[in-house]
Amino acid sequence: MINEMTAAARNGRSIWPAVWLVFGLLAATLAAKAAFVSPGVPLLADTDDAMRLAVVEDFLAGQGWFDTVQHRLDTPYGSDMHWSRLVDLPIAALALLLRPFAGTAATVAAAWAWPLLLLFGLVALSALITIRLVGRDGLLPGLLLPAFSVVTLVEFAPGRIDHHGVGILLA
Repeated sequence: MINEMTAAARNGRSIWPAVWLVFGLLAATLAAKAAFVSPGVPLLADTDDAMRLAVVEDFLAGQGWFDTVQHRLDTPYGSDMHWSRLVDLPIAALALLLRPFAGTAATVAAAWAWPLLLLFGLVALSALITIRLVGRDGLLPGLLLPAFSVVTLVEFAPGRIDHHGVGILLA
């Protein structure tokens, strides 16, 4: 797929302006919806998202990689979580990166940013797969298809940090 991108760039037909445009419009729409349309709804409206954020915060506070016990559940014993730390790692890294700018709200800022980063991956992969399967003529429909998907509008919205967005992107 990278070879097709390189060849397209050499021919002066880069797909990246279209990818960035569609991603920017979709990300702005999802962010505006999260910020303005639903001010009374918490950012982490799903319990899985809230638990993922708690797991990431515990990991950042020093909980070990292999210690997946969540002490907020089944107190005082805690409950072993079946989730992989592989999803926690990029969210934690993003929170650490944002900490100098956002302070204690860095994990919440990461909860805003992480789904949008995954969304960029989805839009870019949609473009690359479309070019590979259909050719350059199918680029616009291939880019717009994720924008009209209910799954995209739900699973890649700011605050949606559970494992579903990663799973969709990897699938």
